[in-house]
Amino acid sequence: MPPTADSRRIQAETRTGGFALLITLGLLAFLVLLLLALAALTKVETRNADGALQQTQARQNALMALTIALGRLQKFAGPDGRVTATAEAFRSDNGASHYTGVWDAANPGATPLTWLVSGSEGANPLGVTSAGSGEAVELVGAGTSVTTNDVMAPKQAVIANDVPGQAGATIVGNYAWWIGDQGVKAPVSLADRTGEITYAPYDAVELRRRIRQQVALGAGPADATGQTEFEPRDAANTPLSPKVLMTGQLALLRRPDGVTPVGSDTVRRNFFAWSAGNCAVLAATKPGGLRQDLSLKPELLGSAFAAWADSRAIHGGSGGTHGACHFAHVSRRESSRCVAPPLSAHRTAE
Repeated sequence: MPPTADSRRIQAETRTGGFALLITLGLLAFLVLLLLALAALTKVETRNADGALQQTQARQNALMALTIALGRLQKFAGPDGRVTATAEAFRSDNGASHYTGVWDAANPGATPLTWLVSGSEGANPLGVTSAGSGEAVELVGAGTSVTTNDVMAPKQAVIANDVPGQAGATIVGNYAWWIGDQGVKAPVSLADRTGEITYAPYDAVELRRRIRQQVALGAGPADATGQTEFEPRDAANTPLSPKVLMTGQLALLRRPDGVTPVGSDTVRRNFFAWSAGNCAVLAATKPGGLRQDLSLKPELLGSAFAAWADSRAIHGGSGGTHGACHFAHVSRRESSRCVAPPLSAHRTAE
């Protein structure tokens, strides 16, 4: 029996309805995938934002620690009458032997004014301890000095008020800081820059030679057996030494063979002994103020020096100036030495 018009219409509607169902299911699946993708993206962005917030907080805490450290350094070590030393001879607790102490030269003693480390900000600056489970932070460890827990600084809480969703004061982070004493380290990469001094009165050959007698160039560092680690002024290191600005860059210098680099392991082993360069103010510790340049006023050394510098007083001669010396940049606290040809003027013997 041939299909009638009604049967053909029913079959067409059935096929159309099935196709619409497939489209509906496909759209629903697409919407589900879209929702899942948006949820995953939101989760990732939330985690990134949370990580960025924590990183920003950590940086701000570190900046605050740096500000506190600089303030404590200026307060206690800033005056001319202050001296610093490490705690190796005063403390034996783990991680505290490299703490930097500040002493008053006017009142010397075994007890410092403070230790330059976090935890000294309170009422008891000498009660700082590196001990305590979870209360100390490793600031210098195997990655810096080969040995673990070389410097352990007490962790300090950052407390904030009026934190949204919190009642009262809330701990929002932690910080720790430590100031190392560069003055106890040896500057092992001093370049010989005496050749750059060509102005008067050092334009004469003899005077330029004697400049080296005034500059503390020293020798290259040696290991425990006495073998030289490197020489900063040999042929291989002469062009490199003036460019060394940080201790880590010492690893790029060459050993005595001129080829092998010093290496980062050697630099780490000597973290507390080597320095790329030390800077200091020529301050008079006891009276305060800057030291005086005795090349301008050598009479400040007293009558004994005047008698020694007077060629007639020393040699009893009737002329000549071979006994008088020109003293350049000699500190009152340093031993005097003849560093230049004689002065043209001298006193008459009495």
